[in-house]
Amino acid sequence: MRTTLLEAVRSTLENNVNVKVQERQVQFAQGALEGASGQFDPALGSSIDLSRARTPLTAAQQAQGPLTTLDSDVATYSMQLSQQLRNGAVIGASVSGTRSLDNVSRLSGVPAQNLGRIDLSLLLPLGKGSGSAASAVEAASSKELEATRADLTHSLAQNVLTTITAYWGLVAARQNLEIARQGETGVGRLRQELQKLVAADERPAADLTLLSANVADKVAQRLSAERVVLDAQQALGRSMGLPYSRYSALEPVDGFPNRPRDLSLLPSETSRLTEYALRRRPDVVAADLRRAASQTLADAARQNLKPQIDLKLHVGYAGLHEGNTVAAAWPFGGQVAGPSGGATLIYQWSFGNRSAQGALVQQLALVEQSDLRIADLRNAVGAGVETALAGASSSARQLLQSVDSLALYRRAVENEKMKNRLGQSTLIEVLSVNDLLLAALAADIAYQANYLTSVARLRFETATLLEPSGNGQTIRLDQLLSVPTVPKE
Repeated sequence: MRTTLLEAVRSTLENNVNVKVQERQVQFAQGALEGASGQFDPALGSSIDLSRARTPLTAAQQAQGPLTTLDSDVATYSMQLSQQLRNGAVIGASVSGTRSLDNVSRLSGVPAQNLGRIDLSLLLPLGKGSGSAASAVEAASSKELEATRADLTHSLAQNVLTTITAYWGLVAARQNLEIARQGETGVGRLRQELQKLVAADERPAADLTLLSANVADKVAQRLSAERVVLDAQQALGRSMGLPYSRYSALEPVDGFPNRPRDLSLLPSETSRLTEYALRRRPDVVAADLRRAASQTLADAARQNLKPQIDLKLHVGYAGLHEGNTVAAAWPFGGQVAGPSGGATLIYQWSFGNRSAQGALVQQLALVEQSDLRIADLRNAVGAGVETALAGASSSARQLLQSVDSLALYRRAVENEKMKNRLGQSTLIEVLSVNDLLLAALAADIAYQANYLTSVARLRFETATLLEPSGNGQTIRLDQLLSVPTVPKE
């Protein structure tokens, strides 16, 4: 499976397990916010009751008519609608009615009595639970949702950085394997030539023993390089979120880009980079949001130290409609009286108030914990930016020096081979210088991988690895290969 760096990154954004777990955490926070907002949903209640009661009449009552029992039919219904507002107030409305008829009234010609009420009410909390304290849980849940979204962005950046590191690691492993193979082939070819010289008595057999040992060493190095490639494939495949069966088929398409030529392109103002990172880093944003959520709950807990004082106001109308027809069942079709109303003051105080005080202590402790975490995180961000900048600068210088080093080692190998042909150098010296060249080639590969990884690390630390785009994140190839630039304010 051949893949480019951008394809590997896109696969990470879509399939990485850590990213998917964090996406579910966002969904969990959305559910928590929905639950916290539910207390402000309108609530509708209703009831209907039908009953018949049979009560025996006294002897005096029975003497007045043909009835021996009082048969009463009563139907009651009610409907209530209420809603809590975000300032703690509760508004309500209710409609209720009762229809009653008994056999005594029917015998006397008295129609059914339909009584009803319509009431409006308003509950105003004046102490505990008033103001912003009523919606504190919802406000805190909203901030937690924003924080988990910032966590998701941070998780995306972390796993993209892991993929970039693994990709360049696989490129380096492939190139190191190729060097190991070339070294093994070259020494094997040299042994074949030496065998001809030994057979012709032009070189001692001891040289052949030494070279055979070197061949065995090169074979071992090649086997080790193959194992490193397998490890690199597994690291990349796992970060990309691929199934295990596809790990060993991964092959990088992109090689190392051109080396940096101008070290002046590296940003040098660590303080500006740190300030920029502290404003943009999603983990810092998430920590600040969680601190704000804790402070919101702490303010509500302080508000709830007050006694509960509620003022309840209500106003209503009563209606009476006499009749046995269906239309008469609506009590407000007849006589209506009102308005009537009233006010109730409710006071409640818990001596000691330890429950509210304990809740406040807990919330203040959470605020202080958040302050400590934020201070530590800001220090870590500053140190991370400084370390990443130093790493990018150091690896860039190593790359520039490696160019000269490789040229000199190649020249030294050719010189040593020439000296050996002239009898001025031993085979040990030729092999030693050649091994130094192979080591320099491996070091150069490591320098290239380290530089590109350091650039990605610097972008991660300064929150410039990903770009916000709508509700998601985008990434460009130039972001992965170039150092970040901080806009001047």
